[in-house]
Amino acid sequence: MRKFLLIFSMILIAFVLYFVDFDKFLASLLSFPLATVVGVFLLFLLNFIVVTIRYWRVLKHFGYAVDFVDVAKANVSGSIASLLMIPLLGQVAGRHVMLERAGVSAVENAAIAFYERFVVGSLSGVLALLGGFFIFSLEVVDYVKDVPFFEVSLIFLLSISSYFYWVASRAEGVVIKRVFAWGAVLSFLEVYALSLLANILVLLSFFTVF
Repeated sequence: MRKFLLIFSMILIAFVLYFVDFDKFLASLLSFPLATVVGVFLLFLLNFIVVTIRYWRVLKHFGYAVDFVDVAKANVSGSIASLLMIPLLGQVAGRHVMLERAGVSAVENAAIAFYERFVVGSLSGVLALLGGFFIFSLEVVDYVKDVPFFEVSLIFLLSISSYFYWVASRAEGVVIKRVFAWGAVLSFLEVYALSLLANILVLLSFFTVF
């Protein structure tokens, strides 16, 4: 298994060396002040550490006590693999190669990746909405005034209540109770907080460059 991982890692490195034009990359880096380059590098390094901690905690929430170093290796493998194929597929495949020996199945690995993407996507949507409020505050406020929030909220609550009272099965009720259990909510908020910190670090890196 170790030989396969070593060969797989060498193949990934070879692909990166083949596709990346390091002369242009270095020329682009040298066009920025050294302090800016170092600052952005440190911010991305911190982002990688936070993302690794998030993935480590998500694995813990799913019942897997994987060593943090192994999770970091899986994240590196997934990041490199995502550069060579469809990003989500590459990330799942790269992580699976490293975490298969820890007992994480391919299905569970894919489910965890979907869970992370859902958190990151929804958080990005919220940040975009807040940014829209900040940039186009007057126009947004005028638009929001015409939205019937009370009626929409009432209809939503009545629909959800009616579904779970008349339609939902016992199995669905058990799933909902587990999803909204206090421990599950705290775990979800923890992942959201780590994702927010990761987004802030990326935004700071772009701010530093611009």
